[in-house]
Amino acid sequence: MKVRNLPLSPIWVESEQLVSSARFIAKGHKVHYLGVLKSSIVEGTVTDTALEAADDMAMVRTVMKPLGAVIGADDSIHEVAKRFYREGLDYAVATDQGKYLGVVTSQMLLNELSRSYDPLTELSWSDQLRNWGIEQLQAGREISILFLDLDDFGAYNKAHGHVVGDNVLRKTAAMLSAQIDPATEVLVRYGGDEFAIGSLRLRADAEELLDKIRLAGQDLRIDERAEPVSFSLGIYGGKRSKERENVHMMATLDNLINLASKDCLANKLAKKSPAHPVLQQEQGNDSLSRAEREALDFPIPSSAEIAKKEAAPPAPASPSPAPAKVAVEEVAVVEKPTEVEQPKPTVVKKLNGATSAPVKSPSLLSGKISVEKVYGKEHGASMTQVILRVDQQSYSGVHASTGGALTESVALATCRALERAYPGRSFQVEGIDQGPEMVSVVVRLGEGNSARVEGGVADYDTDEYQTVAQAIINAVTGVH
Repeated sequence: MKVRNLPLSPIWVESEQLVSSARFIAKGHKVHYLGVLKSSIVEGTVTDTALEAADDMAMVRTVMKPLGAVIGADDSIHEVAKRFYREGLDYAVATDQGKYLGVVTSQMLLNELSRSYDPLTELSWSDQLRNWGIEQLQAGREISILFLDLDDFGAYNKAHGHVVGDNVLRKTAAMLSAQIDPATEVLVRYGGDEFAIGSLRLRADAEELLDKIRLAGQDLRIDERAEPVSFSLGIYGGKRSKERENVHMMATLDNLINLASKDCLANKLAKKSPAHPVLQQEQGNDSLSRAEREALDFPIPSSAEIAKKEAAPPAPASPSPAPAKVAVEEVAVVEKPTEVEQPKPTVVKKLNGATSAPVKSPSLLSGKISVEKVYGKEHGASMTQVILRVDQQSYSGVHASTGGALTESVALATCRALERAYPGRSFQVEGIDQGPEMVSVVVRLGEGNSARVEGGVADYDTDEYQTVAQAIINAVTGVH
């Protein structure tokens, strides 16, 4: 992200202009800072406060400040933010080869960085990887995606405290930053304890980078009191020998990221269940079959569980009735068939013509889940990003918000964030209904080979998109 991408307005006044006129311009455009030019050359700046205090008939040059900090159109937003912090700047003039572009304020930088910048690790979030990746693919370049996931980081946080955990994230980010080449690679914080690297290296060179990271992180510890932090790595891409067609770049990139993440998950699970055949694949192997890749979406049993299952006598076959499809125009009460226990009523909901199975309790999910932030088109972004907080950890989900309703994009991004927070589980939105006072959703939760459908509602808060995300959370946590 560069300065030229900020929402700059080239509003300026002449140094020989009357203060009353300059004050009118500042109020009309609702700006606090104006550039002061003379013969198209920037001489300084003037604030709305200085204009308010000055005499109407005075010249602007009598109240302007001499030209101070100047930043270039191609300067990095992150570097500019660091300069603002070092020099205590509130604003700076932006120019492009001497041409006045406008005034960059600290609030502009804060708004931009809060959307795509993680202040803890000083890395961008996943939308930066997507922007970079699409740009490279459209230029005809082949890319590799490398994925890193800290092992058992939730347990590590509980054992040593979140201050130590935050230091681990910072040190991991610094270690990764030292290994990459910023000219050809981008590093992002992908989720709570996940990092991703986009690289222009071909596969063999990218695997060498993996080895460098593995070696650099062998003794990743914060202090002598805490044990070293281990992590798992995954890789995909970097092998294509012919140019890609200039179509579906977003889908291509999402596929690369998804497969790198699955490779990382396979390597993580291999440490815990080395006997499983799917996990005996060599690290970074692209030869996994489609079925094996899909299998990684579900929890993989340990070798002990496999042995126990094989030793057990076969259970008598009993045909399972096909699940009934229910079409209900209103909320109805359905009684379960009498079995061993006393039947309990369950609720069936239908939204926008979608059919749902009975709501079940208790919920599949555990943990305290809340919506941290929702970024979408109202911020001028091409992506919808939802950040959830799950037991003191942040998880980010992203969905391309081009076309379609933004509420649907928010719902899908929320599901992606939940899938990162709860590996092995899938979440699919089956219906969204926006009423005058609340939002209702139906979500299908998948785990292993089973699935269930849950409904959730949330009253409108100050932000309708946060309300959509909250309704998803209420559905998957059983809050009705």
